[in-house]
Amino acid sequence: GTHYATLAESPALIERFGELAGRQLVSGGQLVSRELLSRVRGSLFSAFDGQLTRLEGLVVMRAQPAGMNAQQSEAAALFESGLIAGLSAVGVPAVGVELRGTEASQIPWYKEKGISSVDDLDALAGQTALVYALAGDHGTFGAKATADSLLPTLTSSTTQP
Repeated sequence: GTHYATLAESPALIERFGELAGRQLVSGGQLVSRELLSRVRGSLFSAFDGQLTRLEGLVVMRAQPAGMNAQQSEAAALFESGLIAGLSAVGVPAVGVELRGTEASQIPWYKEKGISSVDDLDALAGQTALVYALAGDHGTFGAKATADSLLPTLTSSTTQP
């Protein structure tokens, strides 16, 4: 009997659950062991090792699992939107990434959600851009047409990796 018992029937609740999970994921701290995230992490993460402590940044890689029906796809989209909103609300840099060969690019989705992105993580330039994006440089970086530039403007950056 929790507030989230009717999660499957409520789109608004799914998004709120995602937001709460995002906030708790990046906030960490001593109380997280009693929070919702610690109770559902086995269902949310395919693998998890360690403690839920405050994160300084988060790398997001998004892919649609095969075999989802329309209702499942809608629920996943709502959860993901809430998760990113929760991350953003805490102020921890989140960076969406993909490889050069990724089909069905997720860069437009990352941009829509207001997080930085790197579209060539499998290249040295992409790995460099990721470091700077996690340090706070905001933008759409990479080699694809969706990128604003290959790398952040390193000469005028006030952040250091």
